Amino acid sequence: MLAAYRLLHDPENALSVLEVAHRCGMFDAPRFSRLFRDLFGISARELRRGGAATLPKWAHAYDVEEHRDKLIIAVRAG
Repeated sequence: MLAAYRLLHDPENALSVLEVAHRCGMFDAPRFSRLFRDLFGISARELRRGGAATLPKWAHAYDVEEHRDKLIIAVRAG
């Protein structure tokens, strides 16, 4: 689901919500929609249109690229 979030959040990605769901292995559109809203507090379509979502705490563990410098500093200080 995090892969779907990233694809839908990327303004350069022109895939439809259904195409994103399929690329992420979800072929049941209603189930994908419910899971997405439950996880991120926003529908996939709303996110695609520029809405703001709340990432669950577990999602930040996968966002290493964005926090790389902070992680290196923490490791050196530790």
